Amino acid sequence: MFSSFKIRNQVISNRIVRSATADSETYASKSVTEATLKRYSKLAESGIGLIITGDFPTVTPEMLSDSNDRATCYDYEKVRITDIDKIPTVIHAANSETKVYAQLAPANIGSIPSNYPSPWGTEDMHILTESEIHFIVNAFIKTALHLRDEGFDGVQLHAAHGGFLSLFLSPYANYRADHYGGSHENRCRIIAEIVEGIKKECLDFPVIIKINATDYLPGGIDSSNFKAFVTAIINTDIDAIELSGGMWEAMQLSEEALGFPPIPALESRTSIGDISKQSYFRSYARLLKEVYKDIPVILTGGNRTPRLMEEILESGDADFIGLCRPLICEPNLAAKWTINPEYKPKCINCNACIYDLWNHPGSDTFSETRCLYNLQRADPTHKAIYAEAIRWLHAWKSDNIG
Repeated sequence: MFSSFKIRNQVISNRIVRSATADSETYASKSVTEATLKRYSKLAESGIGLIITGDFPTVTPEMLSDSNDRATCYDYEKVRITDIDKIPTVIHAANSETKVYAQLAPANIGSIPSNYPSPWGTEDMHILTESEIHFIVNAFIKTALHLRDEGFDGVQLHAAHGGFLSLFLSPYANYRADHYGGSHENRCRIIAEIVEGIKKECLDFPVIIKINATDYLPGGIDSSNFKAFVTAIINTDIDAIELSGGMWEAMQLSEEALGFPPIPALESRTSIGDISKQSYFRSYARLLKEVYKDIPVILTGGNRTPRLMEEILESGDADFIGLCRPLICEPNLAAKWTINPEYKPKCINCNACIYDLWNHPGSDTFSETRCLYNLQRADPTHKAIYAEAIRWLHAWKSDNIG
């Protein structure tokens, strides 16, 4: 885990990646807070090789308004998080070897590639025209280049978990009959155009992507079409692939159908204390590397046991190990592993942090995402919020789907 590896021409000092984790406290103020900077500084100090931020917006609903001249209405200041340049500054100051990539996604623009089966319906969503897609592509490109100028070492396109780009990639959600739908190549066209546009301006600026290995949905991305899908992704000239999985529509499935409890979020499974249930997207990483050995692969999802992670890297099934929940619990986890390679993370995979990450659903409170389990163990005054988080997680399906 502590050997170096390259993404494009950039040396990453070790194989530990902090997978994107929402910077919840920035959403209300649209600015970087002291809590944000302190968290990133701690992560860098611990010796993590690559930090991927929470998703930053590339385009707003106002930019897509029909009343706008889309040739001129992109404005970086409308999507810029105030003081965002301080994030790479504090990371590089804390550890000059740590790289930081900004994750990119649109704001909530209420737009989709096509209508698709959803327990919440899609009738109120806007189906994008080709000209609107072209504008969004351009917004991604321009935002990425601005973030390069802000000091970031690279960018990641967030195309997993049923988000905007994920809907384009999935045959479950994309029924378009134009250049952006149909074949795997057409569904990946939006990615290809974004990557091409960024590299046309800055060839050596790494552009990586986070995708679903599986949507957990019949007719979506799964083991039967994964190789063909990932071939189309690699042909976009992407520099590395992070594998995750799950769309929110799959929450309607039973535990028997999924093979694990349907608790938010599906990419973050609970009940994985046993090593046999960890690193649960490994088989997809192996499929990818069997065909494309040269593309760097970040394996995220249920990585908990150092000896298993070392074995995955040594086998060549993946090149990096992505972590999210354990680093919410212990930002200094990488440093602990350098001292004791057998150290067991404190994270118990309860997902209470997701309740915090979502800013206490139903509340106007915006705060830093915390490990509520260990917080309530250290301070009994937090027991009530931890109990509410667990209740919310287990009631989410019945409250939102029935």
